[in-house]
Amino acid sequence: MTKHVKTLILGILAGFSIALGGLLFTIASLNGYKVIGSIVFSIGLLLVCLFGFNLFTGKVGFTLEAENKKEHIVNLLIMYVGNFIGAFVIGALCFGFFYNNELVKATITAISNARIITSDNWWITLLGSIGCGMLVYTAVYAFKKDWPIGVRVLMLMFAVFAFVFAGFQHCIANMFYITFAMGWTGYTWLNILIVTVGNIVGALILEAFTISIKRLSNSEKGLE
Repeated sequence: MTKHVKTLILGILAGFSIALGGLLFTIASLNGYKVIGSIVFSIGLLLVCLFGFNLFTGKVGFTLEAENKKEHIVNLLIMYVGNFIGAFVIGALCFGFFYNNELVKATITAISNARIITSDNWWITLLGSIGCGMLVYTAVYAFKKDWPIGVRVLMLMFAVFAFVFAGFQHCIANMFYITFAMGWTGYTWLNILIVTVGNIVGALILEAFTISIKRLSNSEKGLE
């Protein structure tokens, strides 16, 4: 198995995981439990981190520190394709399974429609997706730290809860929601583009901030 094929497969598995989180959020939302739904959505990112799957939004925030940036960017593109495949497959399967359930269809259509971009609200979507990128980076960064596993899991879950409950948009989750609702249009494709850009920007902003803090800390140690 070539390295790029492995990257793609791990990307597909990450797409499956995020789609699972989206499905759990949808099921909780059916009964009006948005808080619970926002918490259980974190299972998707937790699976990604525990099993080392390749999630685009989880890896893009480590681009500035990558030793080989060109290779890292190529891998990110492969991951993105894999994430789309995974999210699309699960979304299509869910659409088929719940096709005759009007309540589920109405709920997922409402979630999908909330992602539609218009000339009036694209900047709100962009800002929210930047916030999502920051929180996903925070979740993954915290999980990578040498802290007790319980602390790392709680940090991850809290960060994910925060962006889901706030309504910030995640590009891979949106791929699942839109497919589940079979709502692919020009506007939803535009949504994916804007949210992807926002997620990237948010993650890179926090990565740059983290690098600056590390350098400042190291320089202060050197003066001691």
